[in-house]
Amino acid sequence: MASSHPSLWIRWVKTYLIQKDFFWSIKENTSLGSCVWRKLLKYRDKAKQFYKVEVNNGRNTSFRFDVWSPMGCLFDITGSRGFIDIGLPITAMVAEALSSRRRRNHRTEHLRMIENLLNTYRNRADHEREDISLWKHSENVYKPLYSSKKTWLQLRLTGPILSWYRGVWFTHSTPKFLFFAWLAVHN
Repeated sequence: MASSHPSLWIRWVKTYLIQKDFFWSIKENTSLGSCVWRKLLKYRDKAKQFYKVEVNNGRNTSFRFDVWSPMGCLFDITGSRGFIDIGLPITAMVAEALSSRRRRNHRTEHLRMIENLLNTYRNRADHEREDISLWKHSENVYKPLYSSKKTWLQLRLTGPILSWYRGVWFTHSTPKFLFFAWLAVHN
């Protein structure tokens, strides 16, 4: 996951909040962390559409929870029972799925598709390179650098530029007065 970045904050979050779990699998009603942490957990479904992983060696990518396949998050497709059928533990990484198991025959179509996907990745896996976290910058364009501006532009609803815009929002202005002016314009 993206939390492989070496910052102090990310190491602290992994140690005390995520522990041996995955960010995507932590329960929303956890008692760990602040109210901001719990709010982040509530918005994971929205965040999932802006993040995916390019798998190379598969050691840092969760087979179950990370979005690494063209099918999307495999847990969303199979649920908890699907991974029992595939024969992988909850904590399995993509590298384990590619190396430590033999192909199985399944009755359901989505499990057969996952087996075919694993076979494709098994043939092209680059065992030397690390996995790459990718962030959505625009429609179908993912880059290894996260941009809050690009994410915001994709989340917000764009509208026409209003005539009073420059009179209210300008650089070096006092936020308190900006807010009052914005309220006055909106009656």
